[in-house]
Amino acid sequence: ARPRSNHPYDPLAPVPAWLVLRLDAAMLGLAALARLAPAWPDLRLVVAGDGPERASLEKQAIDLRLQSRVYFIGAQTSEQLARLLRQHQILVVPSRWREPFGIVALEGIASGCVLVGSAEGGLAEAIGPCGLTFPNGDAQALAHALSRLRTSFGPEYDRARQEHPDQRSTERALEELRAAAASAWPTCAGPW
Repeated sequence: ARPRSNHPYDPLAPVPAWLVLRLDAAMLGLAALARLAPAWPDLRLVVAGDGPERASLEKQAIDLRLQSRVYFIGAQTSEQLARLLRQHQILVVPSRWREPFGIVALEGIASGCVLVGSAEGGLAEAIGPCGLTFPNGDAQALAHALSRLRTSFGPEYDRARQEHPDQRSTERALEELRAAAASAWPTCAGPW
């Protein structure tokens, strides 16, 4: 039986910081999340995709004591993936190779996500001023980029994070975070 590392996934839960990854890049995302977990208690990781490595990644999440912060949601249709991107603030694309073109990054930007992606290949060009890049395969650099992203949200991020969820709607929280992202990266044409 496959180890269960996660609890029911609710994309509309009032948690302002989420990462969305492909399954093939989840190992790097888990390593970065482990580094960030103590300082960023509301950070969650959503991993879309399925494959033979999923069971070992779920076990890794348990071994790192991240099972309450990581959601493996399996394969997604194009429509489900588009909805998933629209419901989250941050898309991480830590490619292990030089992507020839960053279509995933463009989809994330079009969905209103701030991007954090690998610097080699077409991803960096696609991300442009709409996010941050880090050296391919470097979990420490990914964690540093995410930490910089959190800092760039500034007071708006902290206010949205600290406000009690019962006192505001999830949609309002998303609007506040998108406004913070837009002020941090004004040259992006995202729909926030």
